[in-house]
Parts: sequence; structure tokens; C-alpha cells
Amino acid sequence: MEVFELKPVENVDSDFSDLQLKALSGLVAGKRNDEVASEIGISLGTLWNWKCQPKFKDELRRLQEVCFQDCINALRGASLEAALTLVEVMRDPDNSPKDRLAAAKAILAQVKLDPSNEAVLDPTTQIVRILEDMNK
Repeated sequence: MEVFELKPVENVDSDFSDLQLKALSGLVAGKRNDEVASEIGISLGTLWNWKCQPKFKDELRRLQEVCFQDCINALRGASLEAALTLVEVMRDPDNSPKDRLAAAKAILAQVKLDPSNEAVLDPTTQIVRILEDMNK
């Protein structure tokens, strides 16, 4: 099951050719330059030239940012579901004490105390920071 599905390139300037749109899509999907060039039937030099053009470069960056935000949003949704699953495991008396304790420990590992001493479950912020660090 795919967690994230790459969307077709949308809202792109009509000045790009079909091959350039396919190249943008492949690059946003994380494919290597040689893979993209081979898959769409162009030379690596042509792809390199496109990537040096300011308009192509700007569009690639914009699409990468859109993709990144889509990933962040998917992780936010998944982190909430994961937290709720852990709470269910922890509260279910039919689960073994070992499993309930493991779920409780997993939850507590994500809890921090804010200045007003309120417990805050914040796995999303940690995931976002990790992904942002990886994107630098």
C-alpha cells in the first residue's frame, strides 16, 4: 500500500512541452537525472539544459515544495492515527500488560511539558523538524 501517491503535474505554465512536464514529474518524484532522461527519451544534456533554465528551475522548486507539503500533511494525519491507536492499545484490558506498557511508553516518549505544566502530545512537530532537516 502506498502511503503517498504522486499527483500529476498541475497548474503548470503552458509554455512547458509535454517532455518537460514529464521531466518535472519524474524529478519531483525523486528520480535521478539519468532515469528521467532515459524514461522520457531525451539526452542527459537536454535535461541538464532544462534544469539550468530559470523558469524550469523555479517550477521544479515550486513543485518540490508542493510535494513536500503534501508529505507533511500526510504525516500529520498518520501521526494522529498512530497516537489514537496507541491510546486504544494502552486502554484495552484485553491486551497484555507488556503491550499496554509499551504503548504507554511510546506515548510518553512524545509528551513534553510546556511552561504552564500542561502535557502536550506533539509528534507532528518532531516529524516536521526531521523532514525539514532532511530537506536542507
